[in-house]
Amino acid sequence: AATMSQSFGDDFGQRIDLAVRIREILRNYPEGTSIVKELVQNADDAGARTVAICVDARRHAARSCASAAAEELQGPALLCYNDALFREADFASIQRLGDSAKRSDATKTGRFGIGFNSVYHLTEVPSFASGSKVVWFDPQCAFLPDVDPRNPGKMVDIVKKPDVLRSSADMFAGFDGAFGWTGGESYAGTLFRLPLRTEDQAKTSKLSDRHHTAASLAPLLGDVAAQAAEMLLFLKAVERVAVYKWAPGAQKPELVHEAAIRDVTPQLRHLRAAPLRGPAPATADFALDVADGSDRQSWVVRGQMGGETASALAARAAARGDKL
Repeated sequence: AATMSQSFGDDFGQRIDLAVRIREILRNYPEGTSIVKELVQNADDAGARTVAICVDARRHAARSCASAAAEELQGPALLCYNDALFREADFASIQRLGDSAKRSDATKTGRFGIGFNSVYHLTEVPSFASGSKVVWFDPQCAFLPDVDPRNPGKMVDIVKKPDVLRSSADMFAGFDGAFGWTGGESYAGTLFRLPLRTEDQAKTSKLSDRHHTAASLAPLLGDVAAQAAEMLLFLKAVERVAVYKWAPGAQKPELVHEAAIRDVTPQLRHLRAAPLRGPAPATADFALDVADGSDRQSWVVRGQMGGETASALAARAAARGDKL
């Protein structure tokens, strides 16, 4: 018993450097529209009907930030809004790097995990608001005050802690007024804010040496607009994808382009998700009428989950290591 009570050595073990891991993910994950598509897929998994992407060129005040370094996050940003709420399981899933509760669920298209971390192509500190919570991730522990490397980020419940909302008001300015978010009350949706990595931040960043501006994101915005209608063909809940730009000094964002499914009915909603609900192989055929800006597209879509050649192909691809 005396021997068992003695200390057995000093703490020593393998650890993961979060910044290094994210940098590895970015090397193997493409930039461009894939970043937006990950956010759209996760919104679709949450059952969102509307998704909006906005390049926000505004610069916010930095007089009441939680730290001096956080003042660097007040510049232009990419905003991504959807009208679904984060559940407790979503808050847990988004904290796991490369491991997701959705991984074992074949009905989920996107997932928080590897794909979500593609946002670090654009930002040092991604943030989001959903319900009464506002979250910031700080994997380098460089921008937020008193960040614990074991949990490198902060979550504020603005309903339970209105004093934080008041004392660090400028930290929330990037959300305020964006797609219906108002501080002090619960938000019926989810709003991601990705402050763009500045040139100075890129010089010392452990994540990426690429910096961005609102102007440099214009091609990304154009690509999302061009692909928005096509995205709707492969989603099961989202019915509208809109693209906005927010000019400095403007009170609200300007709609640049939108693609939306026309004549949505309960039956159409059921058919879009039907292959994911029935026993495999399950199929569903339906017509999809899409308004794409001033154009109109008509599609016949067949959805199928598993079965016959698809299942055989998936099995062979997995054996080759293609991870299909």
